[in-house]
Amino acid sequence: IIGWILLITSCLALPTLFLHFPIFFMSFLLAGWRASLFMLTWTVVQGAAGVGLLQLRSWGRMLAIYLFSFGIVNSVATVLLPGTAARFEKATIAVQARMGVPPAGMTTSFSPVQMHTFMWAGVIFGAVFAARQLWFVVTRKQAFASASGIPNPSA
Repeated sequence: IIGWILLITSCLALPTLFLHFPIFFMSFLLAGWRASLFMLTWTVVQGAAGVGLLQLRSWGRMLAIYLFSFGIVNSVATVLLPGTAARFEKATIAVQARMGVPPAGMTTSFSPVQMHTFMWAGVIFGAVFAARQLWFVVTRKQAFASASGIPNPSA
């Protein structure tokens, strides 16, 4: 299931390459071609991890462990490092402008408190979801060992 989630979500993330939305990387805001390069790298790595998991390859398992671990660290760093709220507000304004949403001060824009709440909710949900997937991938090592034909000494 996790392999399919990784594969499908990597495909669903591909349109962001053309939308040029800003991306957070370790609390820093990437925009333009840097954001697109980050998303391209992320989707390729995520898709490869998904394929590796579906094929029960040990490299796919390790790649997924690194991917989920990085995702958790990146999410937490994005919220906890100083200046993130201002960068998040800047990113939100850029996304709203890109989507044709009226600028700040209009009735459809979000207040700083709402944006901070959305940021925390996204980080908490994302970190919990990634941690749950990480737990499954780490604790199911035996499935990858038996698929590769490596004998289990504890059996």
